[in-house]
Amino acid sequence: MTYSKLCFLILSLIVIETSCKKNTETQTDTYSQSWHLSKNNLSEKPLGLISPPSSGQSLMSSAQTLTTYGCGASLSGNYGGSGYYTYPAYSLNFSTSPQNTRINITVGSYDIPNRFTIYDSLGNTVAYTSWMGYVNYSGPWGSSLNTPETQTLSFTTDVKGSYSLKVETLTQGYSDSWTANVACIVDTSGFVA
Repeated sequence: MTYSKLCFLILSLIVIETSCKKNTETQTDTYSQSWHLSKNNLSEKPLGLISPPSSGQSLMSSAQTLTTYGCGASLSGNYGGSGYYTYPAYSLNFSTSPQNTRINITVGSYDIPNRFTIYDSLGNTVAYTSWMGYVNYSGPWGSSLNTPETQTLSFTTDVKGSYSLKVETLTQGYSDSWTANVACIVDTSGFVA
């Protein structure tokens, strides 16, 4: 584990522990009954119960933008605001992989819609999803949305340099969360044993 990933993990745990302690101290029966299970049995919290970002959450966003992800990485994000939101860009680097490595990024959008786009270092779109998830309110997807919650973005590293992942959401009433897992597949058919 790199030093920057370890720092990010420690900072995340401190923020989560602080949040849990604060929520435990102020929790009431009404508050706990406001949570509900989503379609895929994940707990969701109504946006009215989420406070604005604290300074700790801002630090997490800053640490996130400094992290570069590669083969085998797991990414995730969540947003507690309302309306359209673009997450800070996630830097992807496959410079240690041979050119023409196949990259598969499996993304998951849990109930609240997300749209995922991969850009190369020149700003060209190399892979993307349409809006995905499940909602019964209108947005750029139309009057409602009901798509598979996981999809795979695939591309080949034909341009050396960094890539980036852009994640968008549009919330109305509940918090957003998503995941992404990066897999690299090297074509070994041309290697002589």
